[in-house]
Amino acid sequence: MSESIFRYAGPPLLEVCRSSDAGYTAVWVEQAGGLPGVIIVVERADLAVLFVRQWRPSVASEVWQLPRGYSDDRDSGPLDSARRELYEETGILATHGELMGSLLVDPGITSSAPTVVRCWSADETISTGFASQLAENIDEVAWVTVDEVDAWIAKGVLTDALSLAALMLHRAGRPTG
Repeated sequence: MSESIFRYAGPPLLEVCRSSDAGYTAVWVEQAGGLPGVIIVVERADLAVLFVRQWRPSVASEVWQLPRGYSDDRDSGPLDSARRELYEETGILATHGELMGSLLVDPGITSSAPTVVRCWSADETISTGFASQLAENIDEVAWVTVDEVDAWIAKGVLTDALSLAALMLHRAGRPTG
C-alpha cells in the first residue's frame, strides 16, 4: 500500500509517494491528474529537426532539447498539447501530427510517461521574438540537421535523455526510401 508524503499543486500536479510493500522502502513521484506531457519532434523536408535551448534550474545550465511541455485541461489529448506547446515555444503552427509512442522517464523514481508527437507545419519560420514573449525560459530555437544532431551527441551538446530517446523513437519510425 502506498501513501502520499508530499503534494505539489502545480502545474504540473505532482505527488511524492512511498511504499514498503516490496520488502524495501520505495519513493517515487507521480504526475497526478492524468495529464502526461508531450515531447515534440518537428522535422523539415531536409530532415532537420527543431530544438530549443532553455535554462534548466535543476541542472543549473542551458540545455538543448526537443520542444516539450505538460498537457493541461485545455487540451483534448497529446496532439492538442503538442500543437499548443510548439506554438508557445516557437511560434510555429503545426498543421498535423502523429503519435509516435510514450517514454517512461525513469520508472524507478517517477510514473511520468510523456507522449512523443511528430508534427508538421506549412510554415517552418521560427518566431523567436514571439516565442520568448510566451515562454520566457526559451533562449534559442534552431533547426539542426541530422549530421549536426549526431555531432551534438558526440560532443556532449545534446545530453537531454528524453530528447535522445524521442529522437531514437522518431528515427525508428521514419519511413525510408
